[in-house]
Amino acid sequence: MLFRSLVHGLGATGPEQWNWNYVPALNHAGFDVCTVDLPHRGTGDMQTSAEYVVDALRHMREHYHSKVDVLGWSLGPLVARWALKYWPDVRDSVDDMVGLEAAYHGTADPNLRCAVGSCPPALWQLSLGSNFVKALNAGDETPGDVSYTSVYSLTDELVTPQLPQSVSAQGGSATNVPIQSICPLRVVDHVQALADAVAYAVVVDAFTHPGPADPSRISRSVCGQLFLPGVTVNSFASHFVSNYANFMLGVVAVFHPPVTSEPPLRCYARPESCEVHN
Repeated sequence: MLFRSLVHGLGATGPEQWNWNYVPALNHAGFDVCTVDLPHRGTGDMQTSAEYVVDALRHMREHYHSKVDVLGWSLGPLVARWALKYWPDVRDSVDDMVGLEAAYHGTADPNLRCAVGSCPPALWQLSLGSNFVKALNAGDETPGDVSYTSVYSLTDELVTPQLPQSVSAQGGSATNVPIQSICPLRVVDHVQALADAVAYAVVVDAFTHPGPADPSRISRSVCGQLFLPGVTVNSFASHFVSNYANFMLGVVAVFHPPVTSEPPLRCYARPESCEVHN
């Protein structure tokens, strides 16, 4: 049996982001799920946040003696992919890595917000051209025997520009799935993706088949559904507001003091390493 670990985005906690949507839906579908809480609600140094993912995945593998599937939203997939890239034992413990609206190659929004000279550490790292993004994507973007799926919306207003912002399909172990490739006229924004029925169908397809998700397996009847199972208009409205509010609080440095530059890369992520010469 595989277990699913859910990694939240900027400004949230695990329960706040996942307990109203994916946790009950996946539980009802027969999946065992846990959520990971990142320090400072994900607004601090993402290299430190990745260590929390490493600890969680190691604990799950040791406790359940099984590989783990990972789902992250927004910032969460970058943190999880960082853990997979630099901790080989963790990479070997993961079957599927699914990113939902993942800013894998950075996004222009933080560049604008950090232009004032200070912002939370994670925003510096999410910026286009950041050292973190460069290190994350250096070499093989899909390392190890892991199936990588990136689910994203072409109408995402926060992950811009659409490059697409996704993993590269290398060796058949990765796939990039725009929601609009399944439902061409669908409009889904960044936060709305947390409850979108099409995105959920792609996630479940990845979790229930060998390899990454395959859009051809998904019935187009899902285009007639707004939300994933268990989410109603009222529950979506209330949680959309709270999730967006927490995101904005994270952006304006409520959860972590602003810093004036991007956190330096750890030695293990630097091409030149950090050897001390006497």
